[in-house]
Amino acid sequence: MEVEVLSDRIVWLVAALAVLAGLILLTGIVALYRASQMRAEQRAAVPVPPPAAAPAPQPVAEDSSVVAAITAAISCLLAGEAPREGAAPDAGGFVVRRIRRIS
Repeated sequence: MEVEVLSDRIVWLVAALAVLAGLILLTGIVALYRASQMRAEQRAAVPVPPPAAAPAPQPVAEDSSVVAAITAAISCLLAGEAPREGAAPDAGGFVVRRIRRIS
């Protein structure tokens, strides 16, 4: 009889400690969430200076051989599409309008 009472008390104690640990963990998670929300609100309240104006793009002299190579490569990839009006018959409907250099 004493063994059963002792084992019941141990089970009850372990269960109570598990519930207490879960509540402490849940409280910590809620506290971290609230702290992160407050930090986000503080960041949103700080005025952000406007970005500096981007420098104007410099005109790039188009090399006709580069344009031809790019157009040929793209037309090879898109050869299976129906041609569009104004496109070369073998271009697969693709028309190169502009080539910009990205630096």
